[in-house]
Amino acid sequence: MIHIASPVGPNPAKENDMIDTAVNGVKFIMTAAQKYKVKRVVITSDINTVNWLPREDLKTVCDESCWSDVTNVPNSRYSAYIKSKILSERAA
Repeated sequence: MIHIASPVGPNPAKENDMIDTAVNGVKFIMTAAQKYKVKRVVITSDINTVNWLPREDLKTVCDESCWSDVTNVPNSRYSAYIKSKILSERAA
Protein backbone atom coordinates (compact mmCIF):
# COMPACT_ATOMS: atom_id res chain seq x y z
CA MET A 1 0.00 0.00 0.00
CA ILE A 2 1.34 3.43 -0.94
CA HIS A 3 0.09 6.65 0.65
CA ILE A 4 1.23 9.78 -1.17
CA ALA A 5 -1.69 12.15 -0.66
CA SER A 6 -1.66 15.07 1.74
CA PRO A 7 -3.32 18.45 1.58
CA VAL A 8 -0.88 21.00 0.23
CA GLY A 9 -1.06 24.71 -0.30
CA PRO A 10 -1.10 27.95 1.61
CA ASN A 11 -2.59 28.07 5.08
CA PRO A 12 -6.36 27.60 5.18
CA ALA A 13 -8.54 29.85 7.34
CA LYS A 14 -8.27 27.29 10.14
CA GLU A 15 -4.83 25.67 10.42
CA ASN A 16 -6.27 22.51 12.00
CA ASP A 17 -8.43 21.83 8.91
CA MET A 18 -5.27 20.93 6.98
CA ILE A 19 -3.52 19.25 9.90
CA ASP A 20 -6.50 17.09 10.91
CA THR A 21 -7.09 15.98 7.31
CA ALA A 22 -3.47 14.83 6.95
CA VAL A 23 -3.29 13.09 10.33
CA ASN A 24 -6.67 11.38 9.96
CA GLY A 25 -5.76 10.25 6.44
CA VAL A 26 -2.64 8.50 7.70
CA LYS A 27 -4.53 6.92 10.59
CA PHE A 28 -7.17 5.63 8.15
CA ILE A 29 -4.52 4.12 5.88
CA MET A 30 -2.70 2.45 8.78
CA THR A 31 -5.94 1.04 10.20
CA ALA A 32 -6.93 -0.34 6.80
CA ALA A 33 -3.47 -1.82 6.29
CA GLN A 34 -3.68 -3.61 9.62
CA LYS A 35 -7.24 -4.81 9.00
CA TYR A 36 -6.36 -6.30 5.61
CA LYS A 37 -2.96 -7.59 6.74
CA VAL A 38 -0.98 -5.46 4.30
CA LYS A 39 2.69 -6.42 4.57
CA ARG A 40 4.20 -3.05 3.74
CA VAL A 41 3.02 0.56 3.75
CA VAL A 42 5.03 3.26 1.99
CA ILE A 43 4.40 6.84 3.00
CA THR A 44 6.11 9.66 1.12
CA SER A 45 8.02 11.96 3.39
CA ASP A 46 8.90 15.61 3.34
CA ILE A 47 12.10 17.42 4.27
CA ASN A 48 10.12 19.41 6.81
CA THR A 49 9.78 16.38 9.07
CA VAL A 50 13.48 16.78 9.98
CA ASN A 51 14.23 20.33 8.79
CA TRP A 52 13.11 22.14 11.95
CA LEU A 53 15.50 20.48 14.36
CA PRO A 54 17.49 22.63 16.76
CA ARG A 55 21.06 21.71 15.85
CA GLU A 56 24.35 23.52 15.81
CA ASP A 57 25.95 21.64 12.94
CA LEU A 58 23.94 21.83 9.73
CA LYS A 59 25.96 18.89 8.40
CA THR A 60 24.39 16.55 10.95
CA VAL A 61 22.98 13.45 9.28
CA CYS A 62 19.29 12.94 10.02
CA ASP A 63 17.72 9.50 10.27
CA GLU A 64 14.47 7.94 11.49
CA SER A 65 15.20 9.08 15.04
CA CYS A 66 15.16 12.75 14.03
CA TRP A 67 11.85 14.58 14.22
CA SER A 68 11.00 18.21 13.78
CA ASP A 69 9.18 19.85 16.65
CA VAL A 70 6.06 21.68 15.46
CA THR A 71 6.81 24.43 17.97
CA ASN A 72 9.98 25.23 15.98
CA VAL A 73 8.10 25.79 12.71
CA PRO A 74 8.13 29.50 11.90
CA ASN A 75 4.89 31.22 10.97
CA SER A 76 4.72 31.39 7.21
CA ARG A 77 2.28 31.02 4.38
CA TYR A 78 2.85 27.23 4.47
CA SER A 79 3.25 26.56 8.21
CA ALA A 80 0.02 24.51 8.36
CA TYR A 81 1.33 22.21 5.60
CA ILE A 82 4.66 21.79 7.38
CA LYS A 83 2.96 20.98 10.68
CA SER A 84 0.56 18.56 8.95
CA LYS A 85 3.48 16.59 7.47
CA ILE A 86 5.30 16.36 10.80
CA LEU A 87 2.22 15.30 12.74
CA SER A 88 0.89 12.86 10.12
CA GLU A 89 4.22 11.04 9.93
CA ARG A 90 4.39 10.84 13.69
CA ALA A 91 0.88 9.37 13.69
CA ALA A 92 1.98 6.64 11.31
